[in-house]
Amino acid sequence: MTLERISHDKFFKRMMSDLRVAKDFFATHLPNKIKHNILLETLKMESTSFISASLTHHESDMLYHVKMKNNEPAYLYLLVEHQSNIDEIMPFRIMRYIVRIIDRHLQQNKNELPLPVVFPMVFYNGKKPYDASCELLPLFGDYEDMARDIILKPFTLVDVSRIEDEDMREHQWAGILEWCMRHSYEREIKQFLNTLGHLFHILNVKRQDDAVVSVVKYVVASMETTEQRQQFLTALHEEMQPGEEQHMATIAEVFYNEGVQEGKEQGMQQGMQQGMQQGKQEGLRNAMQAIELIIAGEELEQVAVKTGLSLDMLKLMREKITH
Repeated sequence: MTLERISHDKFFKRMMSDLRVAKDFFATHLPNKIKHNILLETLKMESTSFISASLTHHESDMLYHVKMKNNEPAYLYLLVEHQSNIDEIMPFRIMRYIVRIIDRHLQQNKNELPLPVVFPMVFYNGKKPYDASCELLPLFGDYEDMARDIILKPFTLVDVSRIEDEDMREHQWAGILEWCMRHSYEREIKQFLNTLGHLFHILNVKRQDDAVVSVVKYVVASMETTEQRQQFLTALHEEMQPGEEQHMATIAEVFYNEGVQEGKEQGMQQGMQQGMQQGKQEGLRNAMQAIELIIAGEELEQVAVKTGLSLDMLKLMREKITH
């Protein structure tokens, strides 16, 4: 940082820290629409900065709090530019600083609405007249109109509760996501599985596909009671075709299958085999009980006592559940 720059900074900030100077500066340079809606007599300076560390060598900033005429808070943000080269992405940087200011305000006021108005100003002290755009949207080039719609109009909302089931069936992969998110608490488990199976069948998805595994894990985790989980897993097991059990008969077996491979790599086959040797139904009950207890935060030693599963096995199950 040059001595000249330090001199500029100190002088500007010293002067603008004097509220007599600051009030007169804003009274002179604020647009009338802004000036007529704020109470400059309430102006006070905030001790903070929003500039990125990489930019502090050629700019500084000052933030002022002010009241609107309806007594709502607002901010005047002053960015001071000392660089000789004009920054063409300045409008984007200004927008980023505005967002940071509003975010700070929300954190300090527990997300209380309405959002404060932030009026930015750039004080330019370059060696040649500023000739770059002061608008954000032209920075998007050929897609300026599209950017205007995206930034200035309401965001696009996908409300799953308003999508008809028949429409979901036409959405293919998106339909699977939507169906699961909307009907994960569905009590008519058979109907839920039939529709889900139909969607996967249309897409020619095999049951061992990662998407199927993710769906089963999500649905089971979303169900509120152990009884619902057991009903779902039992129904899912009944839907399996011969030879498919090795892939995904139940969510517990998914954990088992993943754990078995890891256990082999880590030399823990004995712990993995422990639950499997108890028989399919007993193993399912123990595994489901273990999952419930792990989700509830119970110590693994206690889970091992209640389910008869080894600590090695339970550690791997907990890792799969939490990740």
